[in-house]
Amino acid sequence: MVDKITQTDAHALLVKWMRASSNYTEGSYGYDLYLPLLISREQGNPPFGDNELFMRANMQAFTAAAWELCRRGLLRPGIREYGGQGNSDGYGYSITPLGRQWLAESEKDPFIAIDPTQISAMLSRYSLRFGDGFLERSQEAIRCYQANAHLACCAMCGAAAESILLALAFAKGDRVAVMKEYLTKGGRGRVQTSVFGSAPDFVRDQAAAGLSLLKYWRDDAAHGEFTGISEAQSFTSTLLLLRFAALAGDHWGSITRPRI
Repeated sequence: MVDKITQTDAHALLVKWMRASSNYTEGSYGYDLYLPLLISREQGNPPFGDNELFMRANMQAFTAAAWELCRRGLLRPGIREYGGQGNSDGYGYSITPLGRQWLAESEKDPFIAIDPTQISAMLSRYSLRFGDGFLERSQEAIRCYQANAHLACCAMCGAAAESILLALAFAKGDRVAVMKEYLTKGGRGRVQTSVFGSAPDFVRDQAAAGLSLLKYWRDDAAHGEFTGISEAQSFTSTLLLLRFAALAGDHWGSITRPRI
């Protein structure tokens, strides 16, 4: 049976190969990355038949991951430079100038190389609980991250966190009254206290930590001054959003239980 890999696994391998692209010149035609060659080498150059079976089973995952990196502007289809040798099968890619800059920056924070589509899928699972507003904002945050729009990503993470807070508040009390309170000066803090005031201590502590960090990025991002928000901060914000969503989802009953 041929091993199957996920798009996330393929993404990690592509980033690995991008970092080592200068070592893969032989047999790569005029590309920085020629997928059939790299996949075969990763497999330890197996017999032709075994290699063909593996590629047939997994090439879709590799091309999908490569396309995602192209969408982010880090790779592009085609040869490295004008006049270089090419191949007509469509499996050759070259690193863009933005991609080289990203590689240099991500060496300092290697965790940012994780495939954001995995986080997107995990966040979308909470939309039934937190509503379409959460789904719209959380997915917009991931799209902003993928487009290297890190300031916008942080703002959307904050907005998605507010969708979670409001969903909890609506489950505990009257929707109209909650929104009226929320829109007053200091209303967000009062609604937060109302929502988590009767929750177990460990839930309240974790929620406060998550909301305070997300609030920091949201408020910082919403003002007109320069922020210097980078990929590391926006990636951290998406993880904090996922952690907050999991906390609120797992402890929905104890958080929304009316006070006695």
